[in-house]
Amino acid sequence: MAYYSSKNVLRLLKSFNTQWENGGFSPPCPGFRRSAFYIAEKWYVKNYTKPVLIEGGHAFGKTTLLKQMLAALLERGVPPGNILYLSFDYPLTRNKSAAEIIEIYRRESCSGSPLFCLLDNVEYASEFVDFCKTAGGGTHVHVLAASSAHIDGLNGTCPFIRYIPMSGITFYEYCEYHGFKPDERTPFVYPADFHTQDISVITAMHRGLEPLSRYLEDYIRSGGYFDPNGGATDELLYAKAVDKTLMRDIPLLFEVRGNTDVEKVFVYLCYLSSGTISVNSISKALRISRATVERYIDYFEKTNLITIHESMDWETLSSVKGFKKIYINNYRMRNCALNVGGADTAAFDTDIKNAVKVSFIMHFRQFFQDGTALGFFKKNAAAKRTDIVVRFPDKINALINVQYADQVQLRANDWLLTLADKTYPNYLVTKKASDYGMVYLEDGRSVCKIPAYAILYLFGYFEKYRPMLRGDENDDL
Repeated sequence: MAYYSSKNVLRLLKSFNTQWENGGFSPPCPGFRRSAFYIAEKWYVKNYTKPVLIEGGHAFGKTTLLKQMLAALLERGVPPGNILYLSFDYPLTRNKSAAEIIEIYRRESCSGSPLFCLLDNVEYASEFVDFCKTAGGGTHVHVLAASSAHIDGLNGTCPFIRYIPMSGITFYEYCEYHGFKPDERTPFVYPADFHTQDISVITAMHRGLEPLSRYLEDYIRSGGYFDPNGGATDELLYAKAVDKTLMRDIPLLFEVRGNTDVEKVFVYLCYLSSGTISVNSISKALRISRATVERYIDYFEKTNLITIHESMDWETLSSVKGFKKIYINNYRMRNCALNVGGADTAAFDTDIKNAVKVSFIMHFRQFFQDGTALGFFKKNAAAKRTDIVVRFPDKINALINVQYADQVQLRANDWLLTLADKTYPNYLVTKKASDYGMVYLEDGRSVCKIPAYAILYLFGYFEKYRPMLRGDENDDL
């Protein structure tokens, strides 16, 4: 019997698509919908012109989003047979291209048009880039795909897909899910416009957001994950996410033989997370070649385990070869890899400063998806403090320092002030609700202080409502 026969393919598809028999998805999908759902719905259902690709790490909610989209299509009256959910996380589907499988279903079972395809785990799909090149612009097949790893040739600048990066839940989504709300009279100021607002508006905004400050550290403890059905997340979730990436994704996607060195390098990076690293030092410490270390770090970034910040030259806005800063993308995932207790250990108090900084970086990257680059800056070789450097597409650059501490110091010779632009401020992210406002020098340079809970909430708020605020013509991510 032919293993890849149409009959076997249709049998597998039937097991995925319970809506074909009962008209709904089983088990029912969670009701809480994240901001990424509404962005995907706009481009997949309302204004489809080309395949939509969602990329994010394991357990970030991509499969849940696809199932919610299936439910939304049924609610819109799309016939169940015109919806195809397909996961490539199985031997049969991995060894057949998306185009072949979809054609089998269209030929054998689907009579209507368009066919709404929800494709999961497409990092494993063969010839997926070629499929995307031919799937756009037509009315017969609409494609929404999800991937846990970066696919070469498919990114935010690719002309034949619409790319939506997806991180763990934002602080805004965490508060929305749990019913934590600011004062209803709170004015919301766009994060890049704080310096243009009257102090009375900024004060009213901070007073309205202040009740949310008590929830930030609980959010950090959650690690950016949550059970949308109401249950508590546990360490098993993070262990599975790490193991699947290191033990399965990297060997399969990048043809790595043996996982021991992969684990060694990742655990070493977990110890150094948020600090500067030297590839040469890692190579010597682990007795692994420099080329291998560099290759594994690249794999970790492509599978959404880490974020890399290059050292940047302040004057030229270009990357400087040498040291890098590497952030493990999830606080709980890092602790799980290091076997450092659970979410309520004393270690949390030690790690909270770095955890908040990582959360800020994740929010910032999720919010600015228009070519904005992040790096880090060091004034000279003897300097101890490093700061986040932001390079915007319009060539404006800014420094951001995250000081999550009860006592925040901002001296006259601080880089945030001395290197500030006269037309655009640098930013100091603080801890206490009272640490906000503008700090000015006599020549007009300035620093904007804003508590971490406030800026994180605003990032998430405007990510969700930005399309409605800007209008359809300007919300192309």
